[in-house]
Amino acid sequence: MLSGFVVALFILGLSSGAGAAVVLPSWFGAPNTTSQVFLFNTASTSPTPNSSVNPYGTTSASVDVGLFGNGWEDPASLPLSNPGHDGDGAWDIGAGTDGSITFEVPVAPGSPGAGLSYRLDIMIYAVAYRDLQQLPLPSVLGLAPGDLVLTSNNVLSSRLPAGTWRELTWQAQKQDHMTGAITVALTPPNGAVSVIDRVEIYTRFTVVPEPSSFLLSLVAGLVFCCRRRRS
Repeated sequence: MLSGFVVALFILGLSSGAGAAVVLPSWFGAPNTTSQVFLFNTASTSPTPNSSVNPYGTTSASVDVGLFGNGWEDPASLPLSNPGHDGDGAWDIGAGTDGSITFEVPVAPGSPGAGLSYRLDIMIYAVAYRDLQQLPLPSVLGLAPGDLVLTSNNVLSSRLPAGTWRELTWQAQKQDHMTGAITVALTPPNGAVSVIDRVEIYTRFTVVPEPSSFLLSLVAGLVFCCRRRRS
């Protein structure tokens, strides 16, 4: 009787805990912002956002399955798969730099213009599995790894035999950005395998003078003031 109960739990995938609930940035929905949510509920390796508010274009994504990766975990193939915290499918992207999910995110209406640059606020939210699998690492092209700060790492649910689905939030600010898009990627740590269930990306841009232009205008202002004092 007990063994049958254990088998039943395995088939269902023991799960407990609240649903995923991202804490949105304070600037969410303000002018110059974007949001895009990927649930990965199909096996497409070029998934489109399940929901998006982005006046600058549509975010594209590319899934590359690396060594030991099982690919898309289909909810219909339980109990042999691990189809995500919400049971709607997840990507086992395998190990190392060969496994990744990459996003091209429009963040602004083209280049900022002469003498200007963008300051970008970026927030990345992900739901991933932690057991033998390791939590993925985020990257933004042009930022150092330490620039992305992990601001939350919470358990969402447990699953047999001992793994947990976790929600992770990283935040960063990118200075002197000169184009209308950014490249975001999630990859496993070296030598580890990662399973990713959900990704949300939020951005905001602010137009600022380039440092060189600001210094030139400051010098010009100082020269003008000195000339007025002499006269």
